[in-house]
Amino acid sequence: MKKINKQLSSIIPLIALPQFLYILFLLFFPFTGLVIYSFWTSDFFEINRTFTLFNYYFILFEEHLYLFLIFKSLFIGLMVAFVTIPIAFILSYILTFKFEKISNLLLGIVMVSTLSSYLIRIYAWKIILGEQGIINKFFLFIGIINQPFTFLLYGNFSIIITLVHILLPFAFLPIYSSMQNIDKQIVEASRDLGFGFLMTIFKVIIPLSFPGILAAFLFCFILSSADYVTPQLVGG
Repeated sequence: MKKINKQLSSIIPLIALPQFLYILFLLFFPFTGLVIYSFWTSDFFEINRTFTLFNYYFILFEEHLYLFLIFKSLFIGLMVAFVTIPIAFILSYILTFKFEKISNLLLGIVMVSTLSSYLIRIYAWKIILGEQGIINKFFLFIGIINQPFTFLLYGNFSIIITLVHILLPFAFLPIYSSMQNIDKQIVEASRDLGFGFLMTIFKVIIPLSFPGILAAFLFCFILSSADYVTPQLVGG
């Protein structure tokens, strides 16, 4: 057994080496280069390598457009995360505690959407939310509105709803994985002690699945706040 452990301990660095090199050359070095470059200035094709904070001063105090875009990106990221997490949590709860016998089938159905192209899903939402889209045609048909809604597309609403749809499966996975590790007897014990449904959710299930919730929140926030394709196509 000790020999096997020694062999494994000697192999692990070799297994981790490709991942380490990948992170080093494709993530760390380029990011470090960008940070260094941010303290330089350029004049067309000529780079002035003199250290300066002018770029940051320009963004923060002179050209307010960049600051506005930064705060708008953070706002979109937070809104997407706050909308996606409750939906993913409810979905995870249903699959874990209500439909446990067919959870694998339902899990497959949930993850099917990840097989379609990112751009196809964006253009699908353009068709749904457009002035001639399904939603407007439905409300016009039943007579609720006389003119198509114009706020559905090319605004924050369309950006948020599109990103929620795209990121929902990926937010669902860590929360569902955390809930799978919750002992069902703990949930039953909380109910035996007089906890109602909501108390069980807030006092038992959420604390025990919090690592998955936090991972899903960070995942949604980082990806949505850094996304630039979706705002260009559906944000106007």
